[in-house]
Amino acid sequence: MSGLLIFIPKQTGEPAKSQLAALGLDALLPSGGFGWAPMSGPADITGIAIAPTPAHSEGRAARIGFSPDHQAWSEADGGKYWLGFWSAADRRPRPADLERREQVDGHLVALADGADWLVPLARSKWLDGSEIQPTGIPKTLRIGKDGEWLEEIVPRFAAFCENVDRLWTVFQIDNHLIELTEDDVPPAVSGSEKSDLAVEALSINYALNKWAVSALGLLTNQNREAILGALYDQPNIERMIRAILDERKKKPSTGGPESAGDDLNYGESG
Repeated sequence: MSGLLIFIPKQTGEPAKSQLAALGLDALLPSGGFGWAPMSGPADITGIAIAPTPAHSEGRAARIGFSPDHQAWSEADGGKYWLGFWSAADRRPRPADLERREQVDGHLVALADGADWLVPLARSKWLDGSEIQPTGIPKTLRIGKDGEWLEEIVPRFAAFCENVDRLWTVFQIDNHLIELTEDDVPPAVSGSEKSDLAVEALSINYALNKWAVSALGLLTNQNREAILGALYDQPNIERMIRAILDERKKKPSTGGPESAGDDLNYGESG
């Protein structure tokens, strides 16, 4: 296994960190460091190749060099840069090569490369709309009006968590855990939004962006749903619902219809 290669066309010399940030390439550097060398690369263009330095000892940086018969290259972001990797099965990028220094806990999801990738738990609301704390997304601690400590999702992840909560609402509606009134407008999430959210989820724990996810062929329509489910803790929620339904089968009927959500403990996530 080894990491990604990044080719910047027509670049001469070592790029400044600010230049990499302007290209969005800082997101592809697990540790912030990298090796580089001049290279004649894809499409017969000269430039430089960058090999990001892994954040952990289990990872390995890619060997810099252009070998089109042994590598796969993809143009990214309109040709601003190219992404490549050594295509032999034992040299393709694996999760350990791309892990960030700090990981947000969640669920492992198998992607199209056959490896398990850690997807963070990001749901912040329970069935009744109350806040829950188990999400691993970083939070800022602030003093409330009564002097108590409060937790707030850090601004960087606020919009992301709001989108996860929207997915969570859709899951509840689809599984009859909540019911809409005639005046309610059900939330909608398009396929493109789902893909963007899945990529954002992976990028929290790994040095990935949508171009890298595409180049590596990690996403399918099926594992995309598994990633999204992991974000709002679907594996644990489904286990809880099954346990509740199994318990009901053992009890005599009380005569009144109930929803599975009525028995769930709103203060816990699994």
